[in-house]
Amino acid sequence: MLTESQIVNIENLLHEAIDALIEYEADEPSPTYEWNVTKDKVKESIKDIKTLEQAKKYLDILLVKMKKLPKKVKIKILKYAFAFLVSIMGYAELHDYASENANEINDDVSVIDLSLDFNAKKELESDNVKSNDDTEVSNAKEIIHNQIPHNISDSFIDFIKKEEGSIRKKGEPVLTAYDLGDGMITVGWGHAEKKNISKFKVGEKITTEKAEELLNNDLKVAKDAVNSVFEDWSNDGVSFYVDQDMYDAMVSMAFNMGRGGFRSTKFIQLVKKGQYEEAGDKILSTRITYPGHVHRRKKESDMFRKSLGINPLNVKLKNSKNIISENHKKRLKELAGLL
Repeated sequence: MLTESQIVNIENLLHEAIDALIEYEADEPSPTYEWNVTKDKVKESIKDIKTLEQAKKYLDILLVKMKKLPKKVKIKILKYAFAFLVSIMGYAELHDYASENANEINDDVSVIDLSLDFNAKKELESDNVKSNDDTEVSNAKEIIHNQIPHNISDSFIDFIKKEEGSIRKKGEPVLTAYDLGDGMITVGWGHAEKKNISKFKVGEKITTEKAEELLNNDLKVAKDAVNSVFEDWSNDGVSFYVDQDMYDAMVSMAFNMGRGGFRSTKFIQLVKKGQYEEAGDKILSTRITYPGHVHRRKKESDMFRKSLGINPLNVKLKNSKNIISENHKKRLKELAGLL
């Protein structure tokens, strides 16, 4: 959760960003309205937000602060804040939470409409509306790249602990090292080492603190495996998009099958091509070496698909009529790696 001092700091920054605009009653901001000032203050107010619970608390504060602002200004601020919060909450969770609390801003605001935005809808407005703050509309590819997650969500920690921990005590580590007959010694939350080089012996006990240390190290290895793929794609000029749910699913796969196993999958090539639906399907048949993998891959596939329906880079043309411009559709397809 946010500390008292963090909350005070956020409220002060949002006061500077928002309260000065309350005097404007029209739908359009005044000619002297400095969006860059507001934008910078909102961005600064979000910099310490790292977890899901912190993001929700931040939204609570922001929604209350915006109550007296004109609707157009509220939506503009929300869209900018969403661009940063989506990497923490994921599209689905951010969309649902904002929808449930939209009444806080005293408007019948369509948050579903905002769900097409988050990172990219600024460009939609630039297709149809000319404003004095055009300079704040950045290159879409740069915006998208800056929002690619590089760290796992809080909820993913619970997921991996349940998947890799004790079968009888879900979420708890196995504190006694054991041998499954696969040439590895396993302990904690699925930490495995080759028998001939392992620091552990079968039957050796470790502490919960040691199990946490091993898990954190293993998660770092898995994250590095996924992030290195993104780095290679970026260096090669590949246009791609991955949201938090997709990223978490990919880290789970890398954790389970190792760096080399993950990077060599057909699944990752489908993601690279922007074929997200097909990639979600492919997870179900990727690296199935024993029955337990079937259930694991189903959960990873569901996680990967969770936000695809409201992912702006996965908008189907048949569902986007009268919602986004033709030029914007083309850019979305390019960003998704489909051109």
